[in-house]
Amino acid sequence: MGIISASDLRIIVKGAIQMAQQDHKIVSAEEGLIRKIIKAGKIDPKEFADINSPLKEDIADLCQQLSDSRAKKVFLLTLFAVAYADKDFNESEQELLDKLSKKLGVGKVKMDEHTMEACEKEVMKLIANG
Repeated sequence: MGIISASDLRIIVKGAIQMAQQDHKIVSAEEGLIRKIIKAGKIDPKEFADINSPLKEDIADLCQQLSDSRAKKVFLLTLFAVAYADKDFNESEQELLDKLSKKLGVGKVKMDEHTMEACEKEVMKLIANG
């Protein structure tokens, strides 16, 4: 598997933001995780200063630009981690995850196999090593 590019990281962050916005309220746990992802990916935090603003891009189209299967898997795992960060995984978040999993064709995150802590650690490791 390849390295996660700077372009891939930006798409991953945008996906994370959209996932956090699914239930129309970004809580501190979701924002904190997104900020940690931005820092681990060495992205200028000013680029994503206002994560409460709706994204202009369609994340379903944007995620098709991810460079390889590793980036696509990290994208899905990151979205799961953000969705579960507030411990309130709702139907709209599940629908978005299912839609993007199908669109990317790299499998699904099996929720019963991940604890939030383990999932978050894996995301951070993959992004930092990308």
